Amino acid sequence: MKRRAIITASRGIAEIAKTPEPMRPIQSLGRGKFIAIFEKTAQPDYKGTLKGGGAIVFEAKHTDADRLQQSAVTEEQAKRLDRHSRLGAECFVIVSFGFERYFKVPWEVFRDMKARYGRKYITPEDVKRVRVQVRRRRTPVYLTEEGNMGIVIAILISFAISIPIAILWVHGIDKMKDDPEWQEHKDDPDYWDWP
Repeated sequence: MKRRAIITASRGIAEIAKTPEPMRPIQSLGRGKFIAIFEKTAQPDYKGTLKGGGAIVFEAKHTDADRLQQSAVTEEQAKRLDRHSRLGAECFVIVSFGFERYFKVPWEVFRDMKARYGRKYITPEDVKRVRVQVRRRRTPVYLTEEGNMGIVIAILISFAISIPIAILWVHGIDKMKDDPEWQEHKDDPDYWDWP
């Protein structure tokens, strides 16, 4: 993921950075490993500058369901996307449905989905006009779209794919905390088969 951002910057197409999520360690596992919880989600996932000076701010969301709820974007993220949009940044939400279908939904469409669709969720059918066609070869993700924005979107989708993996990992840690075996051996690094 970091490599893709470096490649984009080295090609002079865009400089895009992932907004770090504020985390608080709650328990040390030794050897530099720890269990942490997210303290809050306050800012959009990614911010950057496109070649030519345009700003880009976006959120990346994934669902395995057939719809994505508007509440997937927090109120604070929505406020920040609104402010960036009013200042002229290109703002959008990259949406993944099942890691199979990807959409670059303009922020105004996502924000106003109740007025547009009569409900507070979107389906792939609702946003089919902004679908991003993706071809996969090992890594990275390639788009069939031409031009600099196509390359930028390919990198953004690669970022978006990594987010659900991190979320699943954190949820796995939460489930582990309730496991009696884990509770008994949590401070014994030799008990666990750590990589």
